[in-house]
Amino acid sequence: MVLRFYRSLAFAQEQKGEGNFQVFLDRHYLRAIFRIRLHIDDIAILYKIKEFLGVGNVSVHGSNCLFSITNIRDMQKVLIPLLDKYNLFTTK
Repeated sequence: MVLRFYRSLAFAQEQKGEGNFQVFLDRHYLRAIFRIRLHIDDIAILYKIKEFLGVGNVSVHGSNCLFSITNIRDMQKVLIPLLDKYNLFTTK
């Protein structure tokens, strides 16, 4: 199951997808967002990632689609432990 998730992430990277963490101050609140953006043709990959993690949202913006996690607790309980346990293979 974890291997399928990482294959989806690797495919997303190969398809010129962009992923990032963003942390910012919104008024007096610290906010964090994890995002993966792909072309709309690859939206099924984002739905697979959402299904695997059990958290996050998929949205469409023109010819792009976006998977995002905005809940910090979801990041702490689901995403961060997974990324700590399994390193991403990247050249950036």
